[in-house]
Amino acid sequence: NAGMRLLPEEERLETLAILKKNREEVDRAIQGLPLRIETLSQIRRKDELERRLKEIEDAFKIFSRPKVLVHL
Repeated sequence: NAGMRLLPEEERLETLAILKKNREEVDRAIQGLPLRIETLSQIRRKDELERRLKEIEDAFKIFSRPKVLVHL
């Protein structure tokens, strides 16, 4: 594909390691939320953490492929 390049294996593995670390941090933050989420700020925090977790998981799926193309 024009404007794309194959991500070197080393970079792919580094990215996976970073994503794993980020996922663990977000998981810890979610576990640290109160059991009863009642205030608007708690709801916003929970929604933001869940959105970040979904983004991380989506990226993890992409970078788990043996070959990853990235934009130049």
